[in-house]
Amino acid sequence: MSLRRPFTAALAAGAMIVAPLASAIPALAADSPTVSVSPDSDLDPENANTLEVVGADFSTEGNGVYVAVAPAGVTDIDGWHLNAALFTGAEWVGSIDDDGSFSQELTLDSPVIDSDGNEVDCTASECGVYTWAAHGSSDRSQDTYTPINFAEVGDSPGDGEDEGEEPGEDDGDEPGDG
Repeated sequence: MSLRRPFTAALAAGAMIVAPLASAIPALAADSPTVSVSPDSDLDPENANTLEVVGADFSTEGNGVYVAVAPAGVTDIDGWHLNAALFTGAEWVGSIDDDGSFSQELTLDSPVIDSDGNEVDCTASECGVYTWAAHGSSDRSQDTYTPINFAEVGDSPGDGEDEGEEPGEDDGDEPGDG
C-alpha cells in the first residue's frame, strides 16, 4: 500500500505539467476552406461579369479543385460533384499554394445559365460560386458555396436611365438665342 501513494502523487504531478503544455499545442485538424468572391453583389445583369475567387485553407493534396457558378442547392443532387453540366464558367485550379490559398477568375457572360439542361435566371433565383475537389474525388472537405447577387435590370451602370444633357452642355436654347 505504501507504493500506491508515491505512484498517485507522481501521476498527479505529471498531469499538472502536461496539461498546460497540451493546451498550448495547436490543433492538428485543418481549418475548413473559405472563399471570397469579388464582386459578389450588384453584378451587371446586362453584360459579362468577371469574378475574382480567392480561396483559403484548401488542401494542398490531391488534384486541386473546380470553381464554378450554379444555382443554390445543387449539392443536394446525388452525384452533383460528378456532373459538370450543373455548372457554368467552370475553371480547374490545379495548383493550390502551400498555405492552402488560390486565386481564380471566372467570367459569367450572362445571369441566365444552363444547369443540366435547365435555364436558370440568377437575377430571380439564388446562384453562387461553388468549389469542390477535382477529377471525381470523393473528398467533400473542399466543398464551398458563396452566394452572388445581380443588380436589378436598369440599375446597372450605363443603363441609359439618365440620358440627357451633361452638366454644362449647351442645347442652344439659351435666352437671347434667336
